[in-house]
Amino acid sequence: MTPEKAKEFYEEYGSIRKACKALSVPRTTFRRYLKKAGINIKPDNTSLETDFKGSVGTITTKSLNIKTAEEAAKYAEVDFDKWYIDRSTVSTSEMTIGAKKSGTRKPETYTNYHVKIWLQRKTEQDISFENLIERLNTQSIELSHRPTTKGDIMMVPGIVDHHFGMLAWGKETGEGDYDLKIAEDLYVDAINESIDTLKEYEIAKILFPVGSDLFHINSPDNSTPKNNNLLDVDSRLIKVFETGKWAVIKAIERCRQVAPVKIVWIPGNHDPETSYFLCQVIEAFFSNDKDVEVDVGPNSRKFEKWGANLLGMTHGSEEPVKELPRIMADSCPQWWAECHHKEWLIGHTHKKKEMTFTGVDSFGGTMVRILPSLSKIDEWHYSKGYVGGEKSMEVFAYDKRGLKGYFPIYQRNLLDK
Repeated sequence: MTPEKAKEFYEEYGSIRKACKALSVPRTTFRRYLKKAGINIKPDNTSLETDFKGSVGTITTKSLNIKTAEEAAKYAEVDFDKWYIDRSTVSTSEMTIGAKKSGTRKPETYTNYHVKIWLQRKTEQDISFENLIERLNTQSIELSHRPTTKGDIMMVPGIVDHHFGMLAWGKETGEGDYDLKIAEDLYVDAINESIDTLKEYEIAKILFPVGSDLFHINSPDNSTPKNNNLLDVDSRLIKVFETGKWAVIKAIERCRQVAPVKIVWIPGNHDPETSYFLCQVIEAFFSNDKDVEVDVGPNSRKFEKWGANLLGMTHGSEEPVKELPRIMADSCPQWWAECHHKEWLIGHTHKKKEMTFTGVDSFGGTMVRILPSLSKIDEWHYSKGYVGGEKSMEVFAYDKRGLKGYFPIYQRNLLDK
């Protein structure tokens, strides 16, 4: 080992860890030779976390030396033939290292860099287009811009009554176990499956309701807010909130890779505050992302106009179902007059049901869809006889003229993965 060789291997591998692994030498020895070569490297305290699932992944590094997304990707050995960086964030914090580890024989304060990058797997179309550019560049041919086509489909994942935190014992209910981990996997997989189901559509926008009993509990006492019914809960409120938060953020990240996303807060009877707090967190988390909009207005009913479509969203636990067409007409009369396709998407009952209402002539026909749920039943629902019906969610596609189609995502198919 010589200082020149240490410098050569450090420049080739880009990190002390990788260079030491290639040379099979201790880091302290390698750092000493680097110092003799005139390179004084800060202590290598780098930590690496990775999370890859399907076509998306995240990499997080905490380090004194890794300061950019490109350096973090190199450290994690990302294969850029298969992945590309979708976006990244960099933040800093100060840390003090003791005399034994600082390399200077005295305590030193350094700036610690936190780098997070979001990756997306390249599709065959991405790879083919990159190869085309490379071939044309080598042939010195000017490449014209690709024609851009913008679809007119709005996708709405109707995922309601998911009940993060509910605990169910399959032997007691006859429908299988349900806990935080199962709820998390179902939620993320359902959104991925929804996007895959609509992959043939040109999606221009994703309307993403969040709430509607996303959480099973609203406070540490593990009871319903209004009637104080005691609930079977998996773990504590903080853990329930944390698990639901990251599941929803992962789902939004997946959606925004397809189209701009609008989040709308819909309070449920189980989670009127916890779902509100979550949407506030989401708004802050994506505050610098122009592709994510969050409507966390205090009104419990939300309306969205898309071409000739008027959609109403509410949990469904408070308003009489038969009054919903009138409520829609009174709440947004201008949109009501402009739209010929009117629908409500509600939850609460956990079972699929469709009703068409024709009021007086000024109201016209309005469809009210009571959406099914992916969550299993707990002991309370079982004891009351609320059993039966296949567990699922529905994802909707609306073009500017009306409903293009809706597709079921079955729980059994998600659990089989």
